[in-house]
Amino acid sequence: MIKKISIVLLLLIVIFFVYKYVEKKQTKSYSPQETVTYTERGLILEVNYSRPYTKGRAIFGGLVPYNQVWRTGANEATTFETKNDILIGGKRLNAGIYGLFTIPRSDRWTIIFNNIDDQWGAFDYDETKDVLRVDAYPEQLYDGKFQEQLLIDFDASGMNITWDLTRVHVDINNG
Repeated sequence: MIKKISIVLLLLIVIFFVYKYVEKKQTKSYSPQETVTYTERGLILEVNYSRPYTKGRAIFGGLVPYNQVWRTGANEATTFETKNDILIGGKRLNAGIYGLFTIPRSDRWTIIFNNIDDQWGAFDYDETKDVLRVDAYPEQLYDGKFQEQLLIDFDASGMNITWDLTRVHVDINNG
């Protein structure tokens, strides 16, 4: 009898882990994982994030509420890695891997670099672990500039976060 119970428990555990694995794969298919790397101007930067789609939804002030910490993507929290000390928005950020969070507002965003780089979403976000916060100002996009899928990329002066009809830019320079 104990042997049968053990086999049933083992089977249930295996089924549970298979279910969780499949569930995670399905979730990622809706918001694919992306890694973007920037290696110019003496900088070595990398952002790893999941890219959700707009799918006709109101994004900022809707799906992503204003005045609340956002994981800046979907699924796991977005990570930002720099191989060298840099200046972000004029403030120093030491080389390392950070959780990248934002607080969107209609007129100003707060870009947050947090010591906790391995968590699901922003559910366990801890403000006391913030290393750096900088403000950035959203730009409204018009005339065919709609971005269906969240995009984080780099240009010659820094990092852009673009989704729906909003783009936020933050300057990044050598530290």
